[in-house]
Amino acid sequence: MRKKVLLFLLAFIIVFGKNLIFAETNVVNLEEIAGDTIYSVFYYDTSFDDDDSWRTNSSAGWYQEPYDPSDNFYGTSVNSHRWQTYANNGASVDCNFEVNLNTNGTKTGWVCGVYSSDRWSISGNFDIQIDFDDFSGYGNDGGVALYAYDGIDNYFYVRRRVGPSNRYDWDVIVSGNPVHYQFVNTSDTSGKLRLVRHITNVYAYFWDWNSSSWVQIGSPYNGFTTANLFVSFEIGVDNAYCSADLDNFIINYGSTNLGCYEKADRSSEQAFPERAILVCHENGLDIFDADDNEMWMRFDKRGSKNIAIHQNIVADHVEKVYAKNGKIYLTSSFGYMTGVAVIDFVNDNARFHDANPWDGWNYNASIAYRNCSNDIFGWYESTHAQLVNHVVHDFSVKEIDGTTYVAVATDGGITVINENYDTRNHCYGSAASAIEIGENGVLYFTCGDNFNYTLSSWKPGSSNGTFTSNYYFSLSGVQTLESSEDYLFIGF
Repeated sequence: MRKKVLLFLLAFIIVFGKNLIFAETNVVNLEEIAGDTIYSVFYYDTSFDDDDSWRTNSSAGWYQEPYDPSDNFYGTSVNSHRWQTYANNGASVDCNFEVNLNTNGTKTGWVCGVYSSDRWSISGNFDIQIDFDDFSGYGNDGGVALYAYDGIDNYFYVRRRVGPSNRYDWDVIVSGNPVHYQFVNTSDTSGKLRLVRHITNVYAYFWDWNSSSWVQIGSPYNGFTTANLFVSFEIGVDNAYCSADLDNFIINYGSTNLGCYEKADRSSEQAFPERAILVCHENGLDIFDADDNEMWMRFDKRGSKNIAIHQNIVADHVEKVYAKNGKIYLTSSFGYMTGVAVIDFVNDNARFHDANPWDGWNYNASIAYRNCSNDIFGWYESTHAQLVNHVVHDFSVKEIDGTTYVAVATDGGITVINENYDTRNHCYGSAASAIEIGENGVLYFTCGDNFNYTLSSWKPGSSNGTFTSNYYFSLSGVQTLESSEDYLFIGF
């Protein structure tokens, strides 16, 4: 049913302007969208952008959002889009084309590590491994280990244990209880650690340099959880010191869940689609690749539904959408998304314009964490150019002489935003149903039963202001305004 609704909408949209020309797209094969009620559809051809190099910006968090978290730790910092780190009690985590974990003295406890919680998880059958080098350590107990876990009470690990024990060992923890400890003695200071899960069977291996092959440690354990698991490599010690370099984390096989754990949805294609279909529905926004009709990225309200405070980027349904130059604009006339949201793929962030000074916000996190509540991933209140009213019925975006203007029709009149300065001009009045910045630089809009147009005073400069309509006449029932180079199209 969802596909039929989308096909119906695409078949009957009237297109006015080169940025909205539909290419040949087999919409019948579009994957299911995340909503049942579609409010609007927008075709975004990035070839019409002033510069579309942002689509392939490999430094952006949304681009790096891992579909395969295998990592050679190339660089001088751990990839924060794949991993989180911790270091306690004077321990350290450093990265210089490999990760060094060091207790920096004799310690007790979980002192340092790198982990995937809230970044990605692995599901089903899997096989993972990591290299270690320059291992040293001595004390009562401890070592460097590779873990797969669903919490502190259920996990299994394989470890290079410190001296004097000097062994490869592994164990399975079920409901907080160790149930399967086994070991093999070793003197290796470099090697490889490996964990495997097959249904409910789990296995641990180390790399044998003499035979150049993997060696299983003891016997497998049967009866482990089939839940999605996080992955970590850490040093835990009991009155011991330990240091090791780790490199080449590899997922040999296994399905990974991306971004914010079990919340963010996207395809494995990293670059933003050259041609995209943006679909607004009651649960948020879906972005489809128009070339293969597969879902590329999904914004939805599952993370949190709280106006401004702690909300994910899209906290509710959205009704209207437009995109240009790497920015997606979203509005709604009711619900938690009343106002104007701007998802900025160029700068890898998002912002929200509202009528109240305390409800505007910046999304202080990468778009990769779009569906996560901001109490975890960073939110702060920020008063962007305010609207005259938060109930938005229509909007129009246009670049004129190097300045981008966003004109917004609300229940309390008109607001025009100057994006370059983050300023606004208000035109106070009745509820406005439609607005359009014409190709000729004229602003057309409705207020109540009047049709208005103004020539230039509507453009805000470096400071906030107001404007009034130059001309108006009675015309009721206007629902949409669209312009071309020579014409203005009025829909009733």
